[in-house]
Amino acid sequence: MPRISVLVPTHQHASTLPYAVRSVQAQGVDDLEILICGDGVSDDLRAVISNLQRADARIRFFDLPKSPGIGEFNRDHVLREAKGRIVCHHNDDDLWLPGHIEVLERALEDADFVGAMQVNVDTDGKMRGYYFDLERPEFVEPWLNWKPNNFGSWASNGFGPIFVAHRLDAYLRLPQGWATTPAGLPADQVMWIKFLRQPWCRAKFLRWPIALHFPSSDRQSWTPEQRAEELRHWTEIIESQDYAVRIWRDLMPDLGDRLLSHSLTLNGKPQLRGFENWKLSLTLNGKPQLRGFENWKLSLTLNGKPQLRGFENWKLNLTLNGKPQLRGFENWKIRLTRSRKLHRYRSLSFRQGPVLRDPRRSTEFASWK
Repeated sequence: MPRISVLVPTHQHASTLPYAVRSVQAQGVDDLEILICGDGVSDDLRAVISNLQRADARIRFFDLPKSPGIGEFNRDHVLREAKGRIVCHHNDDDLWLPGHIEVLERALEDADFVGAMQVNVDTDGKMRGYYFDLERPEFVEPWLNWKPNNFGSWASNGFGPIFVAHRLDAYLRLPQGWATTPAGLPADQVMWIKFLRQPWCRAKFLRWPIALHFPSSDRQSWTPEQRAEELRHWTEIIESQDYAVRIWRDLMPDLGDRLLSHSLTLNGKPQLRGFENWKLSLTLNGKPQLRGFENWKLSLTLNGKPQLRGFENWKLNLTLNGKPQLRGFENWKIRLTRSRKLHRYRSLSFRQGPVLRDPRRSTEFASWK
């Protein structure tokens, strides 16, 4: 009996399916089954699947007629035929990263459902990570109520199938599994929420990349050959020894830039939505003051609790022509320092009105706070 079942729904991506399956085979796990769920496939796609089966006996093909929506009923049918202890979801035009099954299987040792960080690959080849956390109510509560978390472009309002795994017995325990999704709702999020609304469901979230998603909506004008070439290129990257360096090198600067751009306010309007109750306080030995600067600290609090751990030693320096002052604003500079050394984001200076400038980017932000 296989210990892992991999569900791969497919409808028309004959050119990309072999690369998606290859990323499963490259996991180095022998006792698994690859369940290809055909949802009204074409003859070309059927021929591709037959070739894959001849090369790998672990592939089971369910050649089903097209069902409504994205084939949710077909997915339910196939999962009820699954034999593995856990189910990993895959798309026919996406790629898993090495270690995908390993980390999900380990997480499911004491959980019923596991999600992971959404990572998209743009059409220009740039990767973008989006933060979400099933273990934080700030994310889960609005998600369960079909409301956006409004945290900004660095966060997501859910995660796609390739970032999900769950125990098969947990799926079979649900009042309803995959079913035709009501119009206007994302089918995958509807399915995941069915798990999270169960009081017995133990959920975990992995805060790092385990797969790459290539959104079809951004590639509607692409030919099948272009789609296949893109996955071929990324398969080479993933199978290289330094794949992790490449991925983290691209992800982290972009995510950091988006976090920074949403961490300030413009014209009194919060740019990092969802943090309207945050306060900026200047304290001296725990007491608010406006005297002296030597021991001042910069802290962010939410309902009286510190929110930026690890920054306890940061200081806020206000200077006028190099001297600490609280007079005028025309030439003021704000510097964040740690251990007396300037942080990477060196300085923000007021000019003309006042205007805040980030010298790294040469961008002005009028009336920022």
